[in-house]
Amino acid sequence: METYKKYNLVFYNEVVFGRVDKVVGGGSNLSFLFSPLSYYIYLVGHYEAISDVLIDVNKALNGESSYDGIEVGTERIILSKDLTTITSSNGKTQSIPTSDLKAILLEYEIFINTPPLNGAKA
Repeated sequence: METYKKYNLVFYNEVVFGRVDKVVGGGSNLSFLFSPLSYYIYLVGHYEAISDVLIDVNKALNGESSYDGIEVGTERIILSKDLTTITSSNGKTQSIPTSDLKAILLEYEIFINTPPLNGAKA
C-alpha cells in the first residue's frame, strides 16, 4: 500500500562519492526531511537492524508488552500495541500507529534490498 507516503516520506538512491546510498527523506516538504520518523527509518536500515526492530514491533502489536527506550543511533522509540513514539536526539518527537511503523519498515526493507544495493558503485 505504500504506507510511507501517508507520512510524506520518500525512498530514493543518492550517489555519494561514487557509491549508492539508500535514503529516506521528506519529499518536497522539507520539514519532514529530518523528522524523527524519517531519520529513525534511515538509521534502522543503515545499521541493518530492520529484522531486529521488527521482532520488537511484532511483540508490541501482539500485546506482549511495551518497549521503552529502544535505541538505534541517537533515536529512541517507545513501542506499545497501538502507538509508537520516536524521540530524536534534538528532543523532537513524532508518534504514529505501531502498525504503520511495521508497514514502513517492511517497505523500506524491500527498497534497500532492491538494486542498486547500498554501497554499490554508481
